[in-house]
Amino acid sequence: MLHGIERDLLPFQRGFSQADIFACLEKLKRVQGIELAGLISIHFTKGKGSAAPLFALNPEQLERCNGFLSALSQLDSIVPLPDLHCILCVSSAFDRPLLLRETSVPILSVSKERYNRKVVLIPRLWKEEREILFPHISFNWNEKIEKALWRGSPTDGPYGFFDWDCRPRARLALSARHHNALIDAAFIASTALNAYMTQWLKNLHLFSSFIPPEQQATYKYLISLDGKSSSSSFEWQLFSQSLIFKATSSRIEWFYHALLPGVHFIAFTPNGQDVIEKILWAKTHDREAREIAEAGYFFAMHNLLDEDAFVYLHLLLHQYAKLLR
Repeated sequence: MLHGIERDLLPFQRGFSQADIFACLEKLKRVQGIELAGLISIHFTKGKGSAAPLFALNPEQLERCNGFLSALSQLDSIVPLPDLHCILCVSSAFDRPLLLRETSVPILSVSKERYNRKVVLIPRLWKEEREILFPHISFNWNEKIEKALWRGSPTDGPYGFFDWDCRPRARLALSARHHNALIDAAFIASTALNAYMTQWLKNLHLFSSFIPPEQQATYKYLISLDGKSSSSSFEWQLFSQSLIFKATSSRIEWFYHALLPGVHFIAFTPNGQDVIEKILWAKTHDREAREIAEAGYFFAMHNLLDEDAFVYLHLLLHQYAKLLR
């Protein structure tokens, strides 16, 4: 996965200065809608970090900012970090064309579109208890419920009156109504919808209760679908020893390029038209399905634990520091 560091930093091999970072921030401040981008100027010097948001952060963004600073401090206490000045994005993604056009230095983020050459990917180290969940969501394959499961919010696009059912997450929830013996897919309560659309979807029985990861892992098949950005559940799903069905997407995170469809997970089309067919294949090819689930679990246990994420971030920041004049 270290090739990902080289790939992400390749566009900046000529180097950049702190003056370039300040100039980039000033240009970005003038772009319409930048207030929601969750950009933060991060300084890390002599083992201490500080953050200067471009605009006020919401509670979730503030938590991510503090989590990143905490991760830097923990990492520096193990292996000292170089002095750094970087721009951190704590929103879902940094992919808007207008923003990218004004960006001349690396932006650190957990997710991006595959061909975004301005974003450098970092692991999701927002929460200190990140790894605590992983070892406790693995269940024996033969004891799992033989059904596919998905829970999530309607965050994969605007849900308007006319075309809400074209959204991938909505398609999946609607499909589950007609194939309830194979799949349990539903929305959870969300502020992403207005009151009218919330009631409309409730009338169609597309809402259900939240299911924690520990309970989701009791299902033999789990579904991963992008929302506003890449699916944040995909990482922990790989630890579940369940077979993951992941929608094909151009959005990536730091470890995605090391995974192979058909080896570590099963891919299906973005609109979900073939997901039922893929689930039926898994039910009739249980041995092959289990092998793929175990390969995904093996990958996660050897590449996605905290130690691995910290090593990746350490190497990335050292390479970044070499480019910072």
